[in-house]
Formats: sequence, structure tokens, C-alpha cells
Amino acid sequence: MASALDVFLKATNLDAILKALSSGALVRKTLGTFFQVAAVVLGLFLLVKWFPAWGFMRALGFFGWIGYAIWQLVFLYAAFLAVKVLFIRAGEVKSLPDSDYVVMPIVAILFKALGEMAFVALGVMSVPAMILRWLGGEPVRFMFQQVPIQNAFLAGIFLLAGFWVLGFFAVVATRLSAEWTLAIFSIANDVNRLRRHAVDENPDAQPAESGAAE
Repeated sequence: MASALDVFLKATNLDAILKALSSGALVRKTLGTFFQVAAVVLGLFLLVKWFPAWGFMRALGFFGWIGYAIWQLVFLYAAFLAVKVLFIRAGEVKSLPDSDYVVMPIVAILFKALGEMAFVALGVMSVPAMILRWLGGEPVRFMFQQVPIQNAFLAGIFLLAGFWVLGFFAVVATRLSAEWTLAIFSIANDVNRLRRHAVDENPDAQPAESGAAE
């Protein structure tokens, strides 16, 4: 009977899993790997959408073809850089140190990654957008219909500046979100340290606190 019980206890031993969950290692590695896989999937998705997008050239004239070819080729480069940002940040998630607080640092890194991806992609695509607006004619004006400028030259300059401004504000907004997240994490971490310091200075109070909690 004792032998069967020992076998049962060994078969249901969760110490290793609980230890990994407590330290956050399992969560970090799982989410880090998930984000890296998501980066690869995103890259493949953009590549699949890239090929049919060449069909837009049928609506363009000769100079529009040139502008759109530049746009398409640079888009591949911009997409690769954006995906690489997410892949690198996902690697940082996997290498985070052990802590009582696991999820909030990961969320902060993800926020920063989204802003950096937008900044990189929009910054790289700003020049192709300007050239395409200059050369594309009426079909491209409809493509950028949010631009409140009719003149092609000025609209191209507006796009150049607008892409950088949007990318910058994306970084600011996501950094702010990340900092708020880390601020909550920092406050919680400081409170936890103060509680541990109080217990270390007055160890006799620990049983009483435990009894009160129960």
C-alpha cells in the first residue's frame, strides 16, 4: 500500500511546475516564444498581402508605376524591420529576471515594442509615400484621401512629415502606457520589500500576522 502511494505521489508531483510558475520562468518563456512566433506569422501575413498589392499598378500611369514600385520595395524593408523589433523585444521577455511580478514587465515591453514598430515602419515609409504622392496622380490622391491638401507637391511633403509625426506620437503614447505599467509594478514591488523588511526586523510578528490572515 505504501509503495502504491509513493508511486501515486511521484506521478502527481507538481513541485517543478509550481516552482516554474512561482518564479515566472514558464510564463516568460511561453509568452516570449508566442510573441516571436507571432512576429514570424505577421511577417508571412504581410508578405502574402504584398504580392496582390502589385495589382494597384493597373490604375497608374508610367510615373505612377515608378512611384508605386518604390513604395512596394521599401515596404518589404519596413515590414522586415518592424517584425524584427517585435522579435527582439520578445527575446527580452524571455530573458527577464525572476520576480514576484511577472506580467506587468511583459506588458510594458509589449507596449514599447508596438510604438517602436510603428515608428520604424512609418519612418521608413515616409519617403516612398512622398514620392508616390508626387508621381501617382489621381488614384494615389484617393489612396491618401485623408491628406487635406490638393496640390501633389505639398501633399507629398505633408505625408513625409506626417508619417514621422505619427510614428513619434506612437512612441510617446506607448512609452507612456509602458511607464504607467512599470510605475504600478514599482509601487507594488516597493510595498512588497517594505513588508519583507518589516517581517525581518520583527520576526515575532510573522506568526501573528499569519494567524490574523487566516
